[in-house]
Amino acid sequence: MIESRWITRWPELFAGLTDTQVRGVVQAIDNNVLEGWDPQRADVDLLTRSARGELTDAEVIAEAVAMATGSRVAHAFG
Repeated sequence: MIESRWITRWPELFAGLTDTQVRGVVQAIDNNVLEGWDPQRADVDLLTRSARGELTDAEVIAEAVAMATGSRVAHAFG
């Protein structure tokens, strides 16, 4: 597994991901941090759940919009 401050900060979120998935998530985070993003645990949780295939594209979009607008998603995703 690669080393990353995100994995160190929230190792439980990366559990169960393949090395390729971990690299993809870490690269996505790092690229956006360079643009000024300050990822929070919920952000990384969404990315790792998406990488695992736990969410549909529509669910990812709904959660991202809810997080960006400060509203809550109306239903829980399993």
